[in-house]
Amino acid sequence: MKPALVVGRDTRLSSPMLEAALTAGICSAGADVLAVGVLPAPGVAYLIRHTGAVGGVMISASHNPYMDNGIKVFGGTGAKLEDRLEEAVEARLGDVAA
Repeated sequence: MKPALVVGRDTRLSSPMLEAALTAGICSAGADVLAVGVLPAPGVAYLIRHTGAVGGVMISASHNPYMDNGIKVFGGTGAKLEDRLEEAVEARLGDVAA
């Protein structure tokens, strides 16, 4: 069985585009996506725990301005990744983007 990730988003105009890009990337890496559409971040955390997903992503800028939309990554327990892991992911993505 392939691993699965939950992907949720907020209502910003950029969110569907980011959701499509994340879904394509996750699927191309060999995992399944449970795209749950517009949902608050705690809903994504809940679904990770209750579906057996290996993790998830919330597309949201939280309380930041709309143009700062980004992603919050959750581990398999439904908890946000530790800061050190999040920083490692950001560094890795910076290497790819360069």
